[in-house]
Parts: sequence; C-alpha cells; structure tokens
Amino acid sequence: DSHNNSQNFLTNVSFYGPGCNSKEYKFSYYGFAEYGDFGPTTAFPVDPDSKQVDAWGYYNGNGTNHQAPKIYVYPDLRTTTGAYRPYEIPNYSGTYYVLPGNDLSPKEEKIAYGSLSKIIYPSGGTSSFEYECNSFLDEDANVEVKGGGIRIKAINHFDGQSTATIMRKEYIYKSDLGVTSGKINMLPAYAISTTSYKDLIGGATKSYSTILSSYGINSLNYWNYLTVRTKHDMYLGESIV
Repeated sequence: DSHNNSQNFLTNVSFYGPGCNSKEYKFSYYGFAEYGDFGPTTAFPVDPDSKQVDAWGYYNGNGTNHQAPKIYVYPDLRTTTGAYRPYEIPNYSGTYYVLPGNDLSPKEEKIAYGSLSKIIYPSGGTSSFEYECNSFLDEDANVEVKGGGIRIKAINHFDGQSTATIMRKEYIYKSDLGVTSGKINMLPAYAISTTSYKDLIGGATKSYSTILSSYGINSLNYWNYLTVRTKHDMYLGESIV
C-alpha cells in the first residue's frame, strides 16, 4: 500500500502451498490505521518538504511553519559546543533565552510515525514494538537530552491465547557509569553569532559595540540582534546520534 506522499508500506504477506491453508502475516505502523487503512488517520505531513521536523530531520509534528528555527541560548555554556541549542536542556537552572521560531525538539509521541508497531502472526499471536528517542549527553550541561531517530524501548510478545502469557522485553541504554550510552559526533547547528546587525528590509545597521552598550550580553535583545539563524543544519551529516 502507498500513502499519498508515495511512501510505501508492507501491510501483509501471505504464503500459499499445495493442500495447505494460506498463512498471512499482517503489519501495522505508528501513525496509520491498522492493517493498511491509509485514510484520514494518516499522521504524516502532506507536504514532503514540511518544516514539521526536528533538528535531525525526523517528523515532530510541531504544527508551525516559521522560516527561522526556534533556538535556545545558554550564555553560560559557551565552552565546547557553544551557547546555541535547537532543544531545551532539561531542568537547566541557569540563565537562558529563547529565540522564537520552528520547534526543532524531538517529540517522542511523533518520531515513531511510520515505524513498525505490530506484527500479527497466522496463529493469532502478536509482537508489538515500543520506541523511544535516541539520547545523548550534552557534555557542557552534563545532562541527558533526546536526540534524533528512534530505538527500541520494549517488545511485547503475545501467543494469541492468554494475556497472562505476554512476554515483555525491555531495553536499557546506559553506560557502566549509569549515564546514557548514546554519543553524538557534533551538535546540529542552526545558529551562529555575528558582530553586527543589519535590517535587510530597511537597511538600518547596529554595530556590536552599540548593541552591547544598549542591552548587555545578558539580555534577549542582545542575542536577537547578534544571532544568525539558518533553516538547515550547517553540520549536516556530522550531527548524528
């Protein structure tokens, strides 16, 4: 079966043999009605170039269509990876600013759309799959954050006879130190600092010294004026979890 974005999904496989009943395996996917009904319940964006994706390019259903990405600025973290993040650092207690725009944060309830959710076997038994976001350690903040893509969280096996016999297998992704085992090559970059501001419509300019003296580094205006945001990851191909 095919969705109207020409995304193809295998919904069933049948095996036939002489003198044997056919054996059918059925497959269902997150974001779709079960067993190949690609009707109004389809959750994927209609536009294949939709901006409803996270910083790694996975669907997050953010429901916005801004040209500029939403950026979190952490002035006190300007060390290894810089002050800019395309996501909010969990439980961060320091000062930070938010430049409004397209939400690039991974959404666990959306990111699995299109992934296999269940297999139904000819016997009536099933295997169902649960996913979660990949995660990695933000080294500057020393905090685990959600990254792009998914990994298996749990698999539930049901024999088709009794719910008492469901076997659940869970997966944990931790290092020997008890922190996430996920690693990232490089944070995705959707913003860089600049040393001056120019209004592209009116042509007015502001120098760095003028902005600094007017607002100070610890202000939203400072970061609004001296941040250039891009629609695409400047480290595309490098920021892989």
